[in-house]
Amino acid sequence: MRALCNMCVLLCFSHALFFAQEKIAQQELQTIARAIWRNESGCDTKKLLWWNKGEDFLSLGIGHFIWYPQMHVTHFKEIFPEFIAYMRKKKSKLPGKIQEQACPWSSREEFLRAQVDGATQELHDFIYSTISEQADFMLIQLQKTLIDIQKHVNKKQKKIIQKKIDSLMLIPAGRYALLDYLNFKGSGLDKHEQYAGQGWGLLQVLIAMDSNVHDPVQAFSAAAQERLRLRVANAPRERHEERWLKGWLNRIATYKNFM
Repeated sequence: MRALCNMCVLLCFSHALFFAQEKIAQQELQTIARAIWRNESGCDTKKLLWWNKGEDFLSLGIGHFIWYPQMHVTHFKEIFPEFIAYMRKKKSKLPGKIQEQACPWSSREEFLRAQVDGATQELHDFIYSTISEQADFMLIQLQKTLIDIQKHVNKKQKKIIQKKIDSLMLIPAGRYALLDYLNFKGSGLDKHEQYAGQGWGLLQVLIAMDSNVHDPVQAFSAAAQERLRLRVANAPRERHEERWLKGWLNRIATYKNFM
């Protein structure tokens, strides 16, 4: 009986998500996607393929999806292979550099040399030509993640989190906050994405979000800033994550002023 009740809760929640998805018109989704692109790289087309100093992965697309080289130990959730799988389902023609699942360049230096040689151009053109599909993909990822979050928490938390998600999905700024934060800091479901046993993903923000605050976007933003400050406090000293905190908090501040 308990299993049946849980299944009913998930089915109702899934139906609510599909209904909410219908409320996000394509024009709004593209506006949100462009805002995410602006957050990631200032809408710079040159940065659709980007390898940051000190990182061991390539970032691709408007959402800077992570892509690791082969045989590499991953520290953060790899998203780009999932986008490849999504495009394969759409029967899209893929450039040669992504016929395999792993990033073809093993380091930032190797990638930069490939850029100079023109070996990255085909991949860049593919990424630039699929900006609209990347927006659709991010929305699908959000839908899947919200369902996974509901499966992850206990019965009491399900109702509370569903209420918070519903309040955010009702308004454009809330939909933007959910889409951007998932793309920005992940789902929070991966135990590897934690410091000192504390995560900073969407799950942790939704749990920390104050449901008694009248403005759900304000409540979400405050919880997100709190989790990111905690992440920096718990991060290994050698990572010097305090250097990124100001930019992270500025990004969260855009949620309250969206549309």
